[in-house]
Amino acid sequence: MAASRINVAGKEELARLAQNENSPDKHFHYRYRAAELACEAAGLMPDNANATARVLCKVGTWLQNRDPKATDHFYKALVRRCGRTEFGREADRLRWFPKLEGKGP
Repeated sequence: MAASRINVAGKEELARLAQNENSPDKHFHYRYRAAELACEAAGLMPDNANATARVLCKVGTWLQNRDPKATDHFYKALVRRCGRTEFGREADRLRWFPKLEGKGP
């Protein structure tokens, strides 16, 4: 009978692991990364435009139930940058994100 052996990661394997860690190190980390990228994209869009408001509102829905604190940044950007749009006014009235179904472009 062959002796059992425990596999131990070598230096190269540990280096590869370090290069491919999830960032941020949270469950559903890809939602946080997608939100970061969408925020960058929204930063290139004009203020008080329905399309900008819709992007910020949509991004907020990705994290609002899991991490309201992280989502607050998108809510504030929506109200500050798009306060003259339907979405911005509704968000300000609700003090959170309005529903998107059937609204806007």
